Amino acid sequence: MTALHSDAVRRLELQVCAPSASPSLLMERAGLCAARLFRAVAPQAKQVAVLCGPGNNGGDGWIAARHLHQAGVQVVGFWPGLLGGVNK
Repeated sequence: MTALHSDAVRRLELQVCAPSASPSLLMERAGLCAARLFRAVAPQAKQVAVLCGPGNNGGDGWIAARHLHQAGVQVVGFWPGLLGGVNK
């Protein structure tokens, strides 16, 4: 598995997405893909915890959580900022 720095991911997003694609559409697609990946990796899972940080990646996580919830998975979402400043 390869990890990419956020700048590299942004460059890839610009190359892959149509110039007219809105950030909200990109976020919706990313969240849907993340939910689909989770279901493919853990098809029998009945519950999941989703940890969402600040920024767009956190938004992707909340959208993934929504899609998983709509698919019948019990979802608990966490934002570290609500846990006493964990991400300081």
